[in-house]
Amino acid sequence: PIDDPNLAFIRGHVSDETLKRANLSQAKTVIILGNDRLDASIRDATAVLSTLTVESLNPDAYTIVELIDQAHAVTCYRAQANEVIIISDLSSMLISQAALNHGISKVISELLSVQVGNQLYKLPLPPTQAGRPFIDVFMYMKQTSESIVVALQKGAEGEVISNPENGQIVSASDYLIVIANSAP
Repeated sequence: PIDDPNLAFIRGHVSDETLKRANLSQAKTVIILGNDRLDASIRDATAVLSTLTVESLNPDAYTIVELIDQAHAVTCYRAQANEVIIISDLSSMLISQAALNHGISKVISELLSVQVGNQLYKLPLPPTQAGRPFIDVFMYMKQTSESIVVALQKGAEGEVISNPENGQIVSASDYLIVIANSAP
């Protein structure tokens, strides 16, 4: 839990009462975290069941689910989760990258921290950049807002393309995922 007027953190079992307290019917985004006190398989099964419940009550909510085991991700997507984050995979990949490329973990930690340094932001394409090649948009963002474009998202919820090709034409409906010191 963090002090943010746009964030409501509700602790409890997935039940009608808890979901009512969480105002699920009005929620735009739902984050389902696993219970650390449970065995990994039971923890993931509970998260999948919670996803089914949330999606059946508010199918319009964007649901992000934390899992331990990649094997349960397919089931979670079948339950209509929008994003599944496999924490064991992330941890393993970060450790591997830190071993191969010293200092990488410090960069990732900074990007994911809300306290210091640069962060990741998603923002709509500036209207003047529609129809231009990605490399031009990349240069424009660096020059005008000191931000680095690392990915392009096709529409607000569409495909994410990391490190797009220089010649990729950017559409007016696209979003940019950037690294910046503050929201551009």
